[in-house]
Amino acid sequence: MSEPKTDSKWHSEQARAERKARLNSLKDKNGGKKPIKTSNPVVRIILVVILVVAILMTGGWYALNSGLPQQTLSALSINGEAVKVAEMNYYFYMTASNYGVDMTDPATAEATLSMPSGVEEFETYKDMLVDSAAQMVRENYMLAAEAQKAGLALDDSDLQKITDFYDTLQQQADASQLTLTNFMAQYFGKGATTESLRPAFERLLLAQKFAAQQQESFEFGDAELKAYYDEHRDEYDKVSYRAFTFTAEVAEDASDADKEKAKADARAKADAMATLVTDEASFKAQAIANAAEDQKDAYTSNDASLMADTRYYSISSLTQSAWLYDETRKAGDMTVVDDTNAASSTVLYFVSRSIDDQPRVDVRHILIMADETTATEEEIAAAKAKADDILAQYKSGAQTEDAFAELAKANSEDGNAADGGIYTDIYPGQMVDAFNNWIFDPARKTGDTDVVQTNYGFHVMYFVRPAGVEWEINVRSVLADEAYRTYLTDLKTAYPYELNDLGLRFVP
Repeated sequence: MSEPKTDSKWHSEQARAERKARLNSLKDKNGGKKPIKTSNPVVRIILVVILVVAILMTGGWYALNSGLPQQTLSALSINGEAVKVAEMNYYFYMTASNYGVDMTDPATAEATLSMPSGVEEFETYKDMLVDSAAQMVRENYMLAAEAQKAGLALDDSDLQKITDFYDTLQQQADASQLTLTNFMAQYFGKGATTESLRPAFERLLLAQKFAAQQQESFEFGDAELKAYYDEHRDEYDKVSYRAFTFTAEVAEDASDADKEKAKADARAKADAMATLVTDEASFKAQAIANAAEDQKDAYTSNDASLMADTRYYSISSLTQSAWLYDETRKAGDMTVVDDTNAASSTVLYFVSRSIDDQPRVDVRHILIMADETTATEEEIAAAKAKADDILAQYKSGAQTEDAFAELAKANSEDGNAADGGIYTDIYPGQMVDAFNNWIFDPARKTGDTDVVQTNYGFHVMYFVRPAGVEWEINVRSVLADEAYRTYLTDLKTAYPYELNDLGLRFVP
């Protein structure tokens, strides 16, 4: 039997004693724990610095990710007024989206934004988008400022658009299982919240309202409209003509010689048809005779060879459009046009050319929905009664367009209710039959009202005015756009802007 290991026992007892002594040294005279300290001042300073840096790093990380810099710093100033980074980011994200850059995919977006722009003035894609976004911000700032000078302000219906927009964002955030703040940051940039962007959205709506008012303020006389039309007739006229195409029939693996022969055969058939055409009736007869069996009915019943009231830009073949819109073209002219790409030959017969004088009208309406296919008789009757009651309210009141617009805002179930139920520049056939027939009745005059039923429900109608004819409206729109662009160019001289390099570091 071996002896006990007294040395080991002694060492273990000694270790316990030393540990006890160390613990006692950490206690104060009352048995509490002493504060840790060092007698070396350098060490104390280092510890303090480490602690401060740790706090700053934690706070800085939180600040950066909470969007605080974006809500605090300015990205640019316009005529001395600072624009926060959060607002600039909204426009940057919208601009990027318009250029096909998905900012919700950071890795892909970063790679795209760092690519060369291909535009001499801008080194990278990001540089180009920053400039584009800055121009948009500037334009809206100056238009909003001019609106305020003119005494223009947002009304309740305008502000409701922001509320509705936020409600839509909330629904999308819920569907994405994100908070609204995180959702907005993902789609509009860090710092984007309902609170931080509300001034930007109000400014945007006011700018849009003023822009629409400004564009409508430009006036052009009949002589000015006619002069512009005369210089751009091809853009506003329409032609009617007949066409029939012979396509070369050839196998995909055919030799070049066989392909050329097939093209020649198609051309020969087109030429042969042309020799037999003397007028529209004979053209239609030849089209039916040459049509494939499964297409004969289209040429017989639907008169498929007739291309009525066709605009220049609707004709796919440049060769055909050039021939049809030639100033010397007259009724009865005929030609055969080859399309080498499609390996086909087309017989063309010119019928007429005319100015597009289709009428347009402006109208307001109040929709009380009652779908003819799904609503019960009781629901249809209730909708009719409500529509009649609204019309009675109108007739017992001021009977003005503004009064009708207010009733539309309060009662209409159509998407344009907030705009007073207005539809402008409506052309024949644009609306469903009953609606269309009422507004284009030759006896219709400004201020006329009625209740009209369509498959959507009941429409309380208010005829605003004849809006003019197609070509005049289109020419006036072009001239107004040109005048507005000139107005903006001149206005920009009064609203210089300057980019802020520090703030732009927080633009993606």
